[in-house]
Amino acid sequence: MGSSLISHVTGDARSKTFPAVPTLTEVVPGVVGGAWFGISAPARLPANIALRLQIEIQSIVSAPDIQVRLSELGMTPMPLVGEEFLAFIQAENRRWGPLIKAGKITVE
Repeated sequence: MGSSLISHVTGDARSKTFPAVPTLTEVVPGVVGGAWFGISAPARLPANIALRLQIEIQSIVSAPDIQVRLSELGMTPMPLVGEEFLAFIQAENRRWGPLIKAGKITVE
């Protein structure tokens, strides 16, 4: 179960909100580092509760006032659920894991 929002100013495409602001990769070729926010739940969460949460979160993110506010913040909703969200997180782990290990980055 999960849902995410991705901001594109540091992503691979220009932001619709800030079209004049170049992406990070335009300034430093090959570098993409989009910020994202997600909601997850315990792995053993009952399926009916996971589905209800997905429906409610999607409803909130899709609400016109929330869409306006996200746009004002330069964020583009990108709903990912279930296996899509898991695949996204796994790809992020593969992408950033080696850098985190090489830099000996730890949580404080």
